[in-house]
Amino acid sequence: MLKRFSLSILVVIALCFSCKKNNDSDQKVNEENIVNRIAPNEYLKLIVNDYLEEKVRGSIEIETKYFSLAPFKMCYRSFFSSREERVENWINTFNRNGLSKVDLENYINQQITIYNKQNSQFAPLPQIKLSEINTHEIIDEKAFEALDRLEFFVWYSNIWFDCLFTFTLVIAIGLIGNLLFPIRFGGLPYLISGKMIIGWAIFLMLLDFKEVKSYFINLIIYNYSSIIFN
Repeated sequence: MLKRFSLSILVVIALCFSCKKNNDSDQKVNEENIVNRIAPNEYLKLIVNDYLEEKVRGSIEIETKYFSLAPFKMCYRSFFSSREERVENWINTFNRNGLSKVDLENYINQQITIYNKQNSQFAPLPQIKLSEINTHEIIDEKAFEALDRLEFFVWYSNIWFDCLFTFTLVIAIGLIGNLLFPIRFGGLPYLISGKMIIGWAIFLMLLDFKEVKSYFINLIIYNYSSIIFN
């Protein structure tokens, strides 16, 4: 009698575990179905946003390289180029580095092809065709304000540009000082100018150039993403 009771208990426990396993299995299938329904859009957004970040960041790094002529170009643009010319320069840089309409279309469609091959059991995602990209949607009012600050910081906070600029200023001040006051002051203007260089460099180190650049990068990525997915 005791053996039969024990056997009955074991059977009940086995049935409980079996039911739980089936329920877990059904729940897993349901979760997979939910994931599969939302996966295409999420997959594309994730892949495309990674691509945008890589290309936008790369483009801006090229234009703001420390040891290059970039500071001089930015200085010239800040004072002598119109807003339209400055926007066009940046758009051309983005286009050359994989962010043109054709490049974006090709990349997205390649990713769609890969996704369709890996998920052949589901309805295939259609290939896309982007409409013409308006430059003012990429660099809108907010982005242009950030661009303006970025271009200013590129040359203003570049120590090599400032050394050259300040060295020229030192020579000018020294020459003028010695010409005007050759006996009384002697090399004093050079000493004062040398201290100016040190003070200028320390001040520039405190400027948060990275924050300005990151803000501009994030705005451009957001604008590209909005154009593609809206």
